[in-house]
Amino acid sequence: MKEFKINQYIDLKLEEGKTNIYIKNEKFIQCKFLLLEIDEKNVALVEKIQSIDEAEESLDISEEWKEIESRKIPPETEFWGHCSNLQVWEEHNYDTKLLHRNLAFPLLKKLSDVGDFQAQKVFRKEIISRLTSKHPTVLRYLISEGYLNYLKENEVKMLLSDSRIIEQIIKLKNFDDENFKSLYLVIKKLKEISPSNYRKVIKRVLISKNEQLIGFLDEFFDYSSLFNTEEIAVKLLNQKEAKIIAFLRKIRGEKLFFSLLISKIDTDIVIERGHVVKLNLNRWELTKIPTQVFKLKFIKTIWLEHNELEVLPSSIEKLSMLRKLYLGGNKLTALPEEIGNLTELVELSVNNNFLASIPNSIKRLKYLKKMDVTHNKFDESSDLVKELKKKIKIVYV
Repeated sequence: MKEFKINQYIDLKLEEGKTNIYIKNEKFIQCKFLLLEIDEKNVALVEKIQSIDEAEESLDISEEWKEIESRKIPPETEFWGHCSNLQVWEEHNYDTKLLHRNLAFPLLKKLSDVGDFQAQKVFRKEIISRLTSKHPTVLRYLISEGYLNYLKENEVKMLLSDSRIIEQIIKLKNFDDENFKSLYLVIKKLKEISPSNYRKVIKRVLISKNEQLIGFLDEFFDYSSLFNTEEIAVKLLNQKEAKIIAFLRKIRGEKLFFSLLISKIDTDIVIERGHVVKLNLNRWELTKIPTQVFKLKFIKTIWLEHNELEVLPSSIEKLSMLRKLYLGGNKLTALPEEIGNLTELVELSVNNNFLASIPNSIKRLKYLKKMDVTHNKFDESSDLVKELKKKIKIVYV
């Protein structure tokens, strides 16, 4: 077995062909690979690189490549390579740019924990330095692995007030679990220590119009309380629909709440791809449906229950993508024939009204699966109802 001592805290041992790092005689981690083998064509590029992490990405070194290259190096040669790397790292006061992030920071944290004065001195400085370098991979690693928790509150506040750090996370095109975890921890920390910066970050996410990100906000943070209806509408909707929502907000006289989660039910408006797809106008004390509603061409579900509606206008046919229409608890005495033009309609609820009949055009709704007609005035034994019962589920009590 070969052994090399870096300092009083760090030893490397070659055991069964593997290089292991020991901290105060306790096995800490196995060195998995030597990262770089620079060919002539990449020398100029390497001269511009500031850290091993940048080198990894700039030279597009995959995990598979690392494994293959490591197998080519004799264990003893690899051992002395690791020894050299860690010796240089120690001589440069534990500069984390000289090692891969997955090794540098856990190792520095462990050395700090066991009493290495130099490690304790530079640990927080290195975290701050690498975060402010704004290298996205290192930034996400430090945040997702919880290294913000080792900093003082004023240090975290200073770091997260820098919008460029947030930008490195938000501008990603594809979000994996690590990226979502990083963003979640940043926003959660900001919410605790800096409400004003928390609001700025939420606003930046909304401006991005990245539905994956905004859906993430929906799930974990109540951003609707931070902005008025018009502010959110402008950020999430196209200009035309944003104006319609602003108009509806004035009718309502209070804030409307938004979501990008299709499954969310405790909200006023659900948005998908920049369009209103669900709208909840229940208990708005409406005597008629605002004409602006019929301009929401992409709407799929609308709730109009427990209002004072006496008429469902023929304009309802303009909502050609409508799949679910809820009209229960109003004062409707008839449905327009044009309802039969809602060719995508799957569910219709008209319970607790004063309907004396159902229009024959209902038969044209080939996708209609359920119709709730509980507590109305029409003859439930009529030929039309009998015919409909053969095709759809009719609820009446």
